[in-house]
Amino acid sequence: MKTILVYFSDIHLTGDKPENEGAVIKAFCEDVKQQLFSMQYNDAYVLIGGDLVQAADKQESYQAFYNKILSKLITYGIQPEKIICVPGNHDCQRQWVIDNRENYAPVVNQKFTEDRFNNMINGQQGTVFLEKFGNYKNFVEQYLPNSCKNLIGFPIEINEEWSIYCLNSALTSFAGHDWKEYQQLKDDERRLNVDTRNLNDWVQKNSKKKILMMHHPLSFLSEWADDELTKLLRIEFDLLLTGHAHRQNILCNQVKGESYVWCQSPQLYTDKADKLGYCIIELEDDHVNRIIYREWFASRNCFKKGLDFTDGEDGIVEIINDKKKRKTLFC
Repeated sequence: MKTILVYFSDIHLTGDKPENEGAVIKAFCEDVKQQLFSMQYNDAYVLIGGDLVQAADKQESYQAFYNKILSKLITYGIQPEKIICVPGNHDCQRQWVIDNRENYAPVVNQKFTEDRFNNMINGQQGTVFLEKFGNYKNFVEQYLPNSCKNLIGFPIEINEEWSIYCLNSALTSFAGHDWKEYQQLKDDERRLNVDTRNLNDWVQKNSKKKILMMHHPLSFLSEWADDELTKLLRIEFDLLLTGHAHRQNILCNQVKGESYVWCQSPQLYTDKADKLGYCIIELEDDHVNRIIYREWFASRNCFKKGLDFTDGEDGIVEIINDKKKRKTLFC
C-alpha cells in the first residue's frame, strides 16, 4: 500500500500582499493539485507543521488560511479529517501573552523537570499554557476535526501500518514578546517543554510504524525534553517531521544497528524572494520510500523540482530501506 504525505510548514499567512504572498500560495496550491493528479497512490494525507499564520491575534488570518489553502486542498480530493496540523510559535496570540504576562512569565520561566512539567500540563494548572492558542483552537475546531482533539498532543491512525502523534512544542513559548522584566523569554530556543507522559503512554500501547510531528526542532527544546525525545525517537519512531528553522537540510548518520536521516523542512512562505518549498513523503507499506521536494522559483512564479534541496537532479531523496534495521527519518 502506498500512502503519500503532503508536508509543509511555516506558512505565516496574512491574507494580504496578493503580489507576493498571494502569488506563492496560488502557485503552491496549483502545484499540489498537479502532483496529486500525476502520482499513483492508495491514500493521501496533508500534514501542516505549524506557524499557519503570521499573527495569531488576527482570527481573520485563519479564515484566509482556510479560504486560500484548505478549501482548495479539499476540492482536490483531500478529506478534512485527513488534514492534520500542529501549532507553532506564530500560532500563539502575542496579545494574550502581553495581557497576561505578569502571571504567565513566572510560570514559563521555571526550570522544569520532566515530572514537574507533565504534572502541570496535565493538571488543573495546564490551562495557563493553552489559552494563548484560542484563535488557533477555534480554527481547527471549525475546519479540521482530527486536529482539535487535544492542544497538548494527540494521535491519529493513518492505516494498518502507520500512525502519527502530533505534539505541541509551543506550549511554553513567549510568542516573541520582548519584555524588559523577562528579556530571556523572547527567544524560545532551549526553553520549550513538551508532554512526554501521554506520548510515552501512546508509544507503549502502539505497535505500528510511528511518525512524530511537531513544529520545533529538538534543539529548541529544554535540555530534559531534548534528551527524552531523542531517546524515544531512536527506539520507537520511524519518521519525525519538524519545521520552524526556515531552512532545509539533510544529515545522514549511521551507527551500529541504527540508521538516521535528518531532513529539516523549508518554510512555505516568508517572502517570494526567499528559498521556499514543501515536500511529499511516500510511504510504501511499512517503510519510508522517498521524499519528493518541490521548490519555489521566483523567476517563473511556480514550484518545480527541488534541486536546491537534494543532491540529485530530480529533487527526490530515495530512502534505502533494509527491513532488518530500524530507520529513523527526521524531517
